[in-house]
Amino acid sequence: MATKDSLDKIKEAVQNTEQIEKALDGFLCPMQMFLELNREKWNTDAVKMLAHDLNAKRIFITKVSLNYLEGIDDVLKEIMQVK
Repeated sequence: MATKDSLDKIKEAVQNTEQIEKALDGFLCPMQMFLELNREKWNTDAVKMLAHDLNAKRIFITKVSLNYLEGIDDVLKEIMQVK
């Protein structure tokens, strides 16, 4: 049975989303710009540059998400070793 301390650690790890939130904030504005430029048939070079920027941000968001999940995994492993 999980102790209150273990549950608190899990809760803290799951709620630690600050890095992901910041990464998403940086991603949403360029995504809106990309969709707008694409819809308005803007210069293909501008769209390509923005697409490249979005791809780099997508990779960063993936890495941040993996760090988040690894943090949760570490807490769960720590709790399982304590027993």
